[in-house]
Amino acid sequence: MRVLIAVCFSFLLPISCVAAPKSKQPAKLPARSQPAPRASQAAPPIGNLAAVQKPGSESVRVLFDLARPSAAVVRILTRPEAGAPDRPAKTIQVQPNASGHCEALWDGTDESGQHVLGTAAAVTVRVIAGGNTASLVFKPCRHSHGGAQQTALIIPQLNGNVFKPGEAMNVGVQFHNSASSSRDFQVSCSAAGSTASASLRLAPQECGAVSVPLKAPSAPGPLKVTATVASAGKQIAQATTTAFVMPPAPLAKGAEPIFGLIGTDNLALAQAIGAGVWISGKPWWMLPGEGPLRQSADPDSPDAFVNSASKSGISLVGVASMPLDASPGLRDAVSHFIRRVGGWLLPTPTDGDYTEALRRFYAAVKAVHKDAWAFMNPLPAPQCADIAKQGAATDAIVFEGDADGRRVDEVASARDFGSPGRELWVVLGNPAKLNAAEALRSAVANIAHGADRILWNGTGLLADDSGTPSPALFGCALAAQLLTGAEYAGCLDSGGQVHAHVFHKGGSSIVVAWSESASASIDLPGAGGKSTSVKQVTPAGVQTLPSKRSVSVGSHPIVVEGVSASVTSKAASSEMKARFGRASAAAAEAGIPFPTGDFGDEQVSELLSLAVDKYTSDESSRGKLVTFICRLEQVADLLALRKAVASQSSETASRRALDVLNHAIADLRAPIVLKEGSKGFLPHARALLRQVEKRASAALAAYKQGDHSLAEAKANQATALAKAVLKVVSAEPVMDLSQP
Repeated sequence: MRVLIAVCFSFLLPISCVAAPKSKQPAKLPARSQPAPRASQAAPPIGNLAAVQKPGSESVRVLFDLARPSAAVVRILTRPEAGAPDRPAKTIQVQPNASGHCEALWDGTDESGQHVLGTAAAVTVRVIAGGNTASLVFKPCRHSHGGAQQTALIIPQLNGNVFKPGEAMNVGVQFHNSASSSRDFQVSCSAAGSTASASLRLAPQECGAVSVPLKAPSAPGPLKVTATVASAGKQIAQATTTAFVMPPAPLAKGAEPIFGLIGTDNLALAQAIGAGVWISGKPWWMLPGEGPLRQSADPDSPDAFVNSASKSGISLVGVASMPLDASPGLRDAVSHFIRRVGGWLLPTPTDGDYTEALRRFYAAVKAVHKDAWAFMNPLPAPQCADIAKQGAATDAIVFEGDADGRRVDEVASARDFGSPGRELWVVLGNPAKLNAAEALRSAVANIAHGADRILWNGTGLLADDSGTPSPALFGCALAAQLLTGAEYAGCLDSGGQVHAHVFHKGGSSIVVAWSESASASIDLPGAGGKSTSVKQVTPAGVQTLPSKRSVSVGSHPIVVEGVSASVTSKAASSEMKARFGRASAAAAEAGIPFPTGDFGDEQVSELLSLAVDKYTSDESSRGKLVTFICRLEQVADLLALRKAVASQSSETASRRALDVLNHAIADLRAPIVLKEGSKGFLPHARALLRQVEKRASAALAAYKQGDHSLAEAKANQATALAKAVLKVVSAEPVMDLSQP
């Protein structure tokens, strides 16, 4: 007999009890005489979840047991390829059964009647009953498995087996009965001391998958999961897979997250890599067969999906459905999730002009909620550059980046020409797979070239098509832990092909260095005479090294924390030349005279005043002036950093500066909202408001890290910009959102 086993994971949501609805009829007995309903009556648990299919068949039987008879909902979701998010396919209503055993038949089609089972890489079965949820993932069985006495073991495509410590997880075990008679199979699973079992009877030639609940251990790290299948007391086959247990990445308090996750539907993965933005890659707010959006207590509802992300401190981005006027429409979704969802993304249409579709989409989102992000779909850098030159209707230009950050320069140049003030969001990790060293190195390189955020492509974090997580997760998590809340200072002039990038955080420097050729060494003194912390990031993970002042650098990145702030000043000097040159070029384009001598806060203030004054009088140069202001603020960022390193400030002074900044932001936001009204929008003022808010977040993060000198300097910088932008608000014409 040949047996096919597959081990897969899906989330098992926590079981919660939902009280039975109160009857409108008067009770037959006084309330005090009625026994209180037991939890099992209000929310029957779901057990023995299984899926059965004959090879080549287009239908699947879903089996499960309820502790008490109850109505249930079976939701079928399909996964088109490895690492891709699930897509809703069908919802099946199951009526109560007196025995508690339930069975549902899925015919392999979606709500439109199209057959999707045969083309799916994996299928998720989700059963919901009385507030409880149970899930099972299986791989469709397409061929008959002939050949007795042979055993084939496979690992199906997954979204990344990443779990938080102590999290409940489902192990899906899949096997095939190639015998000529029905057989009873016993399945046992184990992982780090957690064991569980299940059983299933299969007819000849049937494939079966059962859900076995386990619990992730409290200790982080790789987790080996073993599944064994037996019949008639004899072990038939065994399969193993690897998962990762990773706690949420610790991020600096008050800091604006600069990393995100796109294209993978796994909340634990998003938390593990420190993602502050999560683009799940599917229209999660639309369920098949559902009507208009409404509040729902359903644990599988869009509201539950949003709440789970919000509780984890992650800003969720929804993917708009196509066409834009589909029902429920985009405007309905933006309104329903207002202030609960960070933004929306427009996928690339199969036909038509994407630039025009983007304008309509942008207007539709902003007409409902002006503070919600409206994003373009990630595209190759050259294509994004073309869209940016035309004037991209998007809050961020999202494009596929490269390992050394060169594509940032290409898109930034186009952005400055046609889409002033737009942020640059870089997607890394697909189609090329990443390891831990490459993840950290590419993140640092792209930030050094001016990327505002890094989005990790979830499929690029998987080691192979089986869905096994890659050690790249460790590099992503370390990047988030190090760089969130850090200010980029520049690259040290270390000679040769050594890249030594310096970040300032918490009053000291962080250096991330690597060499393109032979190994070299760099001198990195510790802050306050203390020892530094040294780590090396290899393709397989992160290693701690002995602390040394002279650090050897090779092809694998070295991370040195606790470095003297004097290193920040050295790096900022060379970086200032590059930023000064870009600001000077932008000034020439905008017709602003730019100084060539000493440059400080006074010169920044004068240039900022010249720029906003010209904005009010020269309509033809307004876009170029916004670009110049953004480039000028990048110079001001380094001036604030150098001032913070060279001076000392008190907590009282930094707190006072933050209070003044909060009032300045309120004074800027109020006239913007008033002038826009319900149907208007001020793109330039909004883009510059975003520049103010970014620096306000940096000031708050520095304050919470105890770096009061930087907190005061950044707060003063942001306050000056906020006051200057008021003139832009008064002069900018209102864009009519009803005429995108």
